[in-house]
Amino acid sequence: MGQAVQAVVVALIVVGPTTVISSVVNGFVAQWGGRGGVRVDGAPDVSIEERLGRLDDLLTDHTITQPEHDAQRERILREL
Repeated sequence: MGQAVQAVVVALIVVGPTTVISSVVNGFVAQWGGRGGVRVDGAPDVSIEERLGRLDDLLTDHTITQPEHDAQRERILREL
């Protein structure tokens, strides 16, 4: 269960603002992991630079495609 939550957190850090991340992760934990004592108070503070770096890593690892990378990069940069 811990690895699944970590994977969701990492994915959401790359693709969304922290308020959305916190809401989605808390919903995920409430639905799938709340009975095991898992608690998520919110996503960690991650800078734009870190998010862009993680996004680049996903592209390099072929986890996402170039069009997905470009769309998410644009989304992240709009938050500035």
